[in-house]
Amino acid sequence: MELNKAINTLEIHNRWRRGDGKEPMLNPKEIGNSIDLVVGYFKTNNMKDKVKLLKIRLERENKQRNEDMNSVYGVRSGKNNLIHKYNNTKMFIDQLEELLKD
Repeated sequence: MELNKAINTLEIHNRWRRGDGKEPMLNPKEIGNSIDLVVGYFKTNNMKDKVKLLKIRLERENKQRNEDMNSVYGVRSGKNNLIHKYNNTKMFIDQLEELLKD
């Protein structure tokens, strides 16, 4: 079932449920499948949005850390540790993005 059909099914069901009188009662299995599809769609897209925000935040924090390390500390080993942590985190976020692709 496609998303648009699932949404249409739920709209028809809601009109029937409210007593519109024009719509027939739909098959409960079809209604359940529509609910599952629409909820799954929003869960997935919500997760995609969270991953995007996480990636933006990571880039912003990494930029700030680099500026701090260059201007304040200048400690090479500390900077290398931060770069390593950043790369591991970025790789994890990239893998999440790949999993959530349509």
